[in-house]
Amino acid sequence: MAVMNLLPKGVTYYKANLHCHTVHSDGKLTPQEVKKLYQERGYSIIAFTDHRHYANHSELNDEGFLAIAALETDLNEFGSYQGGFDRIKTYHINWFDRAPELYKEEKAHLAQPRRRYHDVEGLNEYVEKMTRLGFLACYNHPYWSLQTYEDYKDLRGFWGMEIYNHGCELDGLYGYHPQSYDEMLRSGQRLFALATDDNHNSFSTEEPLCDSFGGAVMIGAKELSYPAVMEALQKGHFYSTISPDGRSEGPRIEEISLEDGKLLVRCSPADKIFVKTMGRFCHRAAAMPGTTIDRAEFTLTGKEGYIRVCVQDAQGRHADSNAYFLDELLSRPDLPKLRVVDFHAEATGEKRAMGFFADGRVTAFFGTHTHVPTADPCLLPQGTGYLTDVGMTGPIDSVLGVKPEIIINRYLTKMPARFDLAKGPCRMDCAVFTADEATGLCTGVERLSIT
Repeated sequence: MAVMNLLPKGVTYYKANLHCHTVHSDGKLTPQEVKKLYQERGYSIIAFTDHRHYANHSELNDEGFLAIAALETDLNEFGSYQGGFDRIKTYHINWFDRAPELYKEEKAHLAQPRRRYHDVEGLNEYVEKMTRLGFLACYNHPYWSLQTYEDYKDLRGFWGMEIYNHGCELDGLYGYHPQSYDEMLRSGQRLFALATDDNHNSFSTEEPLCDSFGGAVMIGAKELSYPAVMEALQKGHFYSTISPDGRSEGPRIEEISLEDGKLLVRCSPADKIFVKTMGRFCHRAAAMPGTTIDRAEFTLTGKEGYIRVCVQDAQGRHADSNAYFLDELLSRPDLPKLRVVDFHAEATGEKRAMGFFADGRVTAFFGTHTHVPTADPCLLPQGTGYLTDVGMTGPIDSVLGVKPEIIINRYLTKMPARFDLAKGPCRMDCAVFTADEATGLCTGVERLSIT
């Protein structure tokens, strides 16, 4: 299998802050001052997301800087609460304009979502409307917004969400909330993860409560142009880097690639490299005390559902990738046409279900592990050749290759015993899959037993 680069190569990674407030809402700096401040710290891209104020600051664009047209809207819980807004739940949504030249009249009069807080269906309709106008929807800081799983599990149509918000981190250590991202993914939504500043710049950069330079997105684009950057964002060609002190650089992810079922991660020197999945178990690597690691390789089982990389250094700084769903990886056009899956599993029902899941995405799918060949070779409806279990290669008069008397005695006595290979004639179970090289689909399956 060819190497699949989940993070694209051959591009430039531009540092971006995709949540920023200026004097056009409740920020303290002008857009020009924000540009100067961030360029001095190595940023190339700012999304100006002023509250309820859409603006395209294209006058700031030059060969080293790009302003993304954007805004932030909100939907607050209705009612009277002791403590006022401090106790009210709220949805905050950033909107990044993919094509500012389109629908200019409609964008000049963008409205707040005219729905009540608990009207999730109405909120989803609002997201759909804004998406039709060309915006990417980003769900912001659910922890700071006092929201729980019940508030966001039914949201639909969002392109991304914040996994870290630096302003919220300084408000009350509400900034880093990967659990919310994983819960969104596990609820069936497929969206990207962003680390942002949400800066208002009420404090100077010399003060420890300055809300700039804590969260950034590293965008892999062909060039620093509006179309190239928005294409990269839309495709998820980026990762997030987090530095809670706002003064140092967060970790870098330099490579995430997949080859022959092995995931390779390369990064700046780190303490831990984790690969999170849809379940509770993850793949992980850690440095010995006093040392660092900058790469790790993990063998995927095929049962992860999705994978996302999290890198942590000794100072507690993070880098987070987007989630990559395994079924989408199987459908990528850069994969070889002919694809074979050997699914090592115990239950026949599990193999059967996984076969239908892979149908049309792979050429051939066969099970192993039970050592007993099944009599169900077939073509699945979408063109994948299928066999529940191909069988084994080994002695015919045996129990899964072992002398029968040993296995019988284990069952009778419940006592362990050494497995000795059975003697006598052997058999090789196998299957022949015939495929169309043009389509990558299977045209025939034949089960064989060779003695």
